[in-house]
Amino acid sequence: MKKLITSLLILLVFTSVSAQQVKLPALLVEFETAVKWEAVDAQWKSRRTDWINEVKAAKTPLVLGKLLAEFETYVTWAAVDKRWETARDRWISSCNSAASYSAVAKLMVEFETYTKWEGVTETWKKRRDGWVKEASSI
Repeated sequence: MKKLITSLLILLVFTSVSAQQVKLPALLVEFETAVKWEAVDAQWKSRRTDWINEVKAAKTPLVLGKLLAEFETYVTWAAVDKRWETARDRWISSCNSAASYSAVAKLMVEFETYTKWEGVTETWKKRRDGWVKEASSI
């Protein structure tokens, strides 16, 4: 009986991680897709397809954190709130050392909150609350 319970707990842990590994990349790509082309550097267009593939293939929170930080570097200063300038260095450091999916999700939501409405699509404005709720549940 102990072995069965232990096996079920292990399965539950791995299933949960797998769900996070699928859900978080999808939420990150969804946010990136909502950011308007005018709000990103022109070089993003050539990096974007590979970046999306790397996000979908990411196997660890650290990789996702680094990809999140990379995306941020392409977002223009005009697309983020002025307060981002003071939060950014700490945020980048946190992304580059992310040890859990929940940490990456929190960092992703934090960056989104600094992104101006002018920098995102109209569809995003309607989806945002649900997206934040999903990301915050990770």
